[in-house]
Amino acid sequence: MQYEPITVDTHLAVKALMEADFSEEQAEAVVNTIKKINLSHLATKADVYDLKADNKALDHKIEVLTQATKADLKELEQRIRLFANFEASSKVL
Repeated sequence: MQYEPITVDTHLAVKALMEADFSEEQAEAVVNTIKKINLSHLATKADVYDLKADNKALDHKIEVLTQATKADLKELEQRIRLFANFEASSKVL
C-alpha cells in the first residue's frame, strides 16, 4: 500500500505559530521539520479495518479448530476406553 505524504499549508502553519509568539524563524523551522516527518509506517484507518477483519476470520478458524480438537479428543478417549475394556476382558479369559 502506498502512502501519500502529509500536506501542510505551510503559510497558515507559520502564521498560526507566529500568532502563538513564535518568531518567524522558529515557526518556519517547526513547519519545515513537520514536513520532513515520515508517517508512512503508521497504520491508516483502512489498515486497522483490514486487521480487524483478519482477526475476526482468525477467531472463527480458531473456534472451528478448537471444536474439531475437542471432538478428536472425545473420540480418542472413547477408543482408549474401548481398548482398556478389551484388554481387561481378554485378561479374564
